Amino acid sequence: GLRLTKLAFETLLGQKLKPGEEPSESKLTESPSVELNPDTVLNTAYASRPEWKQFELGLKAAESAVNLSYSGFLPSIAYQYSIGRNISNYPSTPASNTNLENWRSLLVASWNIFDGFNTPQQVKEAYSNLGAARAQAQQIKDGIGLEVNSAYLNLTSSADKIAASQVAADLAAKTLQTAEINYRAQILSEQQYLDVHTANLSAQLALWSAKYDYEVAKAKLNKAVGKAVI
Repeated sequence: GLRLTKLAFETLLGQKLKPGEEPSESKLTESPSVELNPDTVLNTAYASRPEWKQFELGLKAAESAVNLSYSGFLPSIAYQYSIGRNISNYPSTPASNTNLENWRSLLVASWNIFDGFNTPQQVKEAYSNLGAARAQAQQIKDGIGLEVNSAYLNLTSSADKIAASQVAADLAAKTLQTAEINYRAQILSEQQYLDVHTANLSAQLALWSAKYDYEVAKAKLNKAVGKAVI
């Protein structure tokens, strides 16, 4: 199982792990308490997820395109100004030397009175693109919200599962202690003692499984948010 897990990890990375690069073992959380505000977590996701940032920029571009489409109804004005100096030097005839300063100013204005209804069509197209961008952005936002809320609820339920599994494991351990005393006193049969021992092992395994699920839930929440929040 460890070899298969390592192979899956290397496949995800796209390269083999070098000696000494294996992930070190981390201590599992004993009794977690989730103290994250779900609204804060969701806002952090909107500020961190690259696809939402991309659609925010796309939405701003669509809004700018609407304003730009109205420019066809307005005149186009261009203004140019330049200044310079023209020096002519004639060594043989110094009297012909010139040192002239010149400047030029140009103002051009044009107004398309009728463009065959092209500008109104461009305005409609820009508004249609803006509406599509808003709908798509809302879809992305809802998808992120669903993913983050689902990961948050999974994390809180995993924390509750650890607490419940801990209670069950403690009870199973106490039951095993009592069973050992009764078995030594020949009050319990060997089969009964083995059943209690097996139940204790199952309870301990369920506790470790719950702790593992909690660590996975933490990783999934951080992935959904786009940064480490827990």
